[in-house]
Amino acid sequence: MWRYFELLSDKDLNEIEAMRDNVEQGRLHPKYCKEELAMEITARFHDRQTAEKEREDFNRVFSAHETPQDMPEFSVSGEEYKKLADILVESRLCPSRSEAKRLCRQKAVGLYNGEKFTDPEAVPGAGEYILKVGKKRFLKLSVK
Repeated sequence: MWRYFELLSDKDLNEIEAMRDNVEQGRLHPKYCKEELAMEITARFHDRQTAEKEREDFNRVFSAHETPQDMPEFSVSGEEYKKLADILVESRLCPSRSEAKRLCRQKAVGLYNGEKFTDPEAVPGAGEYILKVGKKRFLKLSVK
């Protein structure tokens, strides 16, 4: 991480060295330093406001385990009830049926409430769902 600070950050080498010492001595958590570097890089390519929003979104989803505000939506209606693997591919959460099946077998596909889907051939019943694939991919699924 420190090499990236040296290469990508606008901080001078003394500041970086002070941060490194504080981390090594346990006075500063490494996560804080990583967030600072991410903020700096994001602000460089976008703006500070966008960087701050992305930090909040990241912390809400991965630290507080809440749902993201922006997620793709996918609807299935009437006679076209589909198998879970097909839904994952058609919604572009998975590139192929074989990948969708593999993720289901590995218990990497589930509802946001923690219930896991292990059968890629399962057909979700009518309702609204938030699917989570792995740690980072979410889908708001509507089955009517």
